[in-house]
Amino acid sequence: MRNTFTGRKRYGLIAAALAVIAGLVGAPGFSSAQTTGSWPTFHGNASRDGTLGISGPTTSSVVVKYLLGAITGRAISASPVVDSHGVAYVADSKGTVYALDPAAHSIKWQTASSTGGAVVDSPGLSPDGNTVYVGSNDGNLYALNTSNGSLAWQVSLGVAVVSSPIVSSDGSTVYTATNNGTVYAISTSSHSVSWKYNLPGAVTGSISLGQNNTVIYAASGWFIYPIPSSGPSSTANLGVYYLSGAAASSPAVDSNGNFYVGTVGGTVDAFQPGTAAPKWTFHDAGLAPITTTPAIFNGTVVVGADNKYVYGLNASSGQQAWQQLTGGPVDSSPVIATGNGTVYVGSGDGKLYAYNITNGNAVWNASMGPAVNAGPALSPDGSVWAVTSAGDVWDFNALPSPPTPAAGPTNTPGPTNTPGPTNTPGPTATATTSPVSISLRASGGTPGKKVTLTATTAANQTVHFLVTYPNGDHHSATAKSGTSGKAVTKFTQPASKITHNNFTASVTARVTVNGANSTASAHYKIKLGKIDISVEPRSATAGATVNIYLHTRARTRTVLAVNFPNHTVQHKHGNTNGSGWIHWKYKVPKGRTTSSSKTVQLRGSTVKLHPNVTTKTSFKVT
Repeated sequence: MRNTFTGRKRYGLIAAALAVIAGLVGAPGFSSAQTTGSWPTFHGNASRDGTLGISGPTTSSVVVKYLLGAITGRAISASPVVDSHGVAYVADSKGTVYALDPAAHSIKWQTASSTGGAVVDSPGLSPDGNTVYVGSNDGNLYALNTSNGSLAWQVSLGVAVVSSPIVSSDGSTVYTATNNGTVYAISTSSHSVSWKYNLPGAVTGSISLGQNNTVIYAASGWFIYPIPSSGPSSTANLGVYYLSGAAASSPAVDSNGNFYVGTVGGTVDAFQPGTAAPKWTFHDAGLAPITTTPAIFNGTVVVGADNKYVYGLNASSGQQAWQQLTGGPVDSSPVIATGNGTVYVGSGDGKLYAYNITNGNAVWNASMGPAVNAGPALSPDGSVWAVTSAGDVWDFNALPSPPTPAAGPTNTPGPTNTPGPTNTPGPTATATTSPVSISLRASGGTPGKKVTLTATTAANQTVHFLVTYPNGDHHSATAKSGTSGKAVTKFTQPASKITHNNFTASVTARVTVNGANSTASAHYKIKLGKIDISVEPRSATAGATVNIYLHTRARTRTVLAVNFPNHTVQHKHGNTNGSGWIHWKYKVPKGRTTSSSKTVQLRGSTVKLHPNVTTKTSFKVT
């Protein structure tokens, strides 16, 4: 495969080939005294908390737009990063990297590119700002000189790089991950891999650093894996943190070492270091996926969801403090300018929104046209960089007034200035009231028989129930409370929802009144059925090993059928022990999935009983 950056270390510069449009709408709204710093990686820093100590823009003034997508036809899916001078670095779907200079309103440089080397996550800057690291789908990590975009060095990791690089504070090590679930530490002096660690499934989002940069948190499937940043020993049992749903965001770590993750099940899980179960779990309206990496400041966690809402949550309890409705799914990770407590987030409706972090009140919004799916980036000069799905890059309030657009490196005059977008009124803030009280009781748990969930709250309210089984599966239901305030739902307990050592189901009940959520939780024990089966973990790469546990009568002949998407089947046979368990270590074969399905179905049955009993479960090949 060809490298994204080919041949010589010489890269052409462009000016007129890319439209740079300067415009100003209204008066800029930022303080002249800004905190210095940079935005060196996705979501601002190694902890991915989405903050920078600046006072961000309080109006939607646009200083400059770089219409990269309109000229090149290339999409941009990743957020920019910004150095201490305010220069932004961004990469597109063909692997071209751009350095954008807001002071000159021009493209400082761009790299050469080739097909097959898309960049799907943000670059990473070295602490001294002299090097920008870029991971590519061609399996290489590139180190470029920020002065001119020339290639300093590269290292091949063999598989697409999907995690925004993090550079250690001394600049000696770059941390990243590939889409086969391998986490890497790479030496910047030897340009080689210092250590790597293979996870059982693909890495979701970007890896993060926590606990004073001593631990790497990697989200994969239904788990968060803590990996020592110095490298795990070959015999270490690292343990895992258990999510309420499959991970959909990067972990974000607060100043106390707690970390927060969004899931495809519409939840945010908060963890304390060393405690495997969540400290709290928030459920959004409709359980829409939360793919945004949380931003955390001053006791508030901010996330966006596919249900079009942006939520402000209490970092201690997970209770909703405020919510705001946008016009489209929110896949853009929010960021926070801590100097004036302003949240910036994009939406699928093509707008960038600004909110007050304390109460969620709308500050401003600006229409950017195509969907804004990538998270914004903050700059030490007080501006906000945002990217559309069409590949256009906007810089809001970077300068107090726009200078005349400078000619590019080829001295070709730029196009005539075009006015920036007209301000669009933001959505009306959702009124928040004091949450109503709610309690929850759960009973039952025998497979094949009824489980009863009873919530007590205000009269005539719709209550949402979510059951999380030990194996990670879910059951959801709704019920309306009567005049007595009781809402009841019943369902039949399925078999094979346990793991070999966990039989406790977690239940959450939620009611929303005037935008304020109230939740209650309960637990119940699932009993062993006539036959149960569990596969651990529930996702694995081809070639990895999963553990399969089956329970039925003691010393009973059993058969396991493993059914693959390509219609091939493998069988395992064996007798249960005196406790009724049998355990298989099963290596997942390669080449058994299809482009349309990655799910493997398992059926466990007894043999020579009258009647025989059967149960099913599944796992995914990532």
